[in-house]
Amino acid sequence: MCLDNLSLSPIITEKQKRGKYKMDDLSWLDESRFHRLLFQSVTVKRAWKVALVVGTILIAINQGDLLLAGGLPPIWKIVLTYMVPYSVSSFSTAALLSDLAKHKVTVR
Repeated sequence: MCLDNLSLSPIITEKQKRGKYKMDDLSWLDESRFHRLLFQSVTVKRAWKVALVVGTILIAINQGDLLLAGGLPPIWKIVLTYMVPYSVSSFSTAALLSDLAKHKVTVR
């Protein structure tokens, strides 16, 4: 997916017409389509990349002293540390794709 020829003018125009983007307006969210978007290869690949980078940084920050002392944090903490950025990235990518589809923006 290349974003070089991405036209955002329909989104910008629509946002300018409405003023501020309202988070309580979730009319763009078609539940069945959104769930499919969560498991698209582009969404999963991006989420794993973000999770590996951000999760590793968070583990170094939060558990670095324990790791340097030769200890190992509980496995549930490690899993959650990676799953939080994965979840955030998945949701934001699926939301972007859904929003682009709603405004009929093509991504080449």
